[in-house]
Amino acid sequence: HRERRYALAMVTHVSKEAFGLRSRILANLSDFERQSHQDPDLTPAAVAVMIVQDERHPDPCFVITRRTSKLRQHPGQWALPGGRLDEGEDARSAALRETHEELGVRLDPNAILGLLDDYPTRSGYTITPVVVWGGSDMMMNPNPDEVAEVYWVPLADLERPEVPRLRTAPL
Repeated sequence: HRERRYALAMVTHVSKEAFGLRSRILANLSDFERQSHQDPDLTPAAVAVMIVQDERHPDPCFVITRRTSKLRQHPGQWALPGGRLDEGEDARSAALRETHEELGVRLDPNAILGLLDDYPTRSGYTITPVVVWGGSDMMMNPNPDEVAEVYWVPLADLERPEVPRLRTAPL
């Protein structure tokens, strides 16, 4: 019974921390002045920056994948779940759809916390990062045709001095 009480206490603690983190991210993104990029020569795409915090990952993480080597575009590359927008689709819907197609995770629209700045790429896309709350107790079922591996990267790791910083590259 002692182990069960400890496990329940840990889940309750993580749940409270996760709720606080979700609220902080939502507040920060609501104040964020997003920069969109409109270029008719670039294909619109969206990626999901899925934030997870649960008993397996008590430190907040984001999910990143390694694409399979069988894919036609960007084989073997590291990627956030995402892809080009389908006809009539917006970035939010595309990010949720791609998260389901690639990771087998179906998220409701209320999981969307906000959008980050658009990022034009040299490969011909304008990528809109959509921050989504993956929550806790999320079960993934990665699509083996698209995803070779899934990684949970602690957000704190992004602050380490040896982590490369994103720079804008000329198109």
